[in-house]
Amino acid sequence: MKKVCASEANMKVAFINLIPAIIYAVVITGQFMENMSGGIKALVGIGFVVGYMALTLFPYTSFLTSIASTIIFVGLIWVLCDKVDSKVLSIILKIITAAFIGLLELSIAVNMTLKN
Repeated sequence: MKKVCASEANMKVAFINLIPAIIYAVVITGQFMENMSGGIKALVGIGFVVGYMALTLFPYTSFLTSIASTIIFVGLIWVLCDKVDSKVLSIILKIITAAFIGLLELSIAVNMTLKN
């Protein structure tokens, strides 16, 4: 079995930002490129995802993508928190979710910055 060094394992964590990259690409190509053909939309979407992931892996620019990823992840999970009947419990879950995801994305950004 191949041993994975610490920097390779830490870079794999950054690929969690692939989910927000795809969501942003779908929104951008769907909302702002309505009159374009499907092939051009696909190329722009793929280019956006590749660019977003490249920014995630570069030092210091990873903070920008971590903010954007936090917004998407918190929004996705807050939808589930809204399904809870108790308003107080829903607010507590939203605070915990925002704190956890914010710290997760911050750790990814700091890790990508400090690896160099």
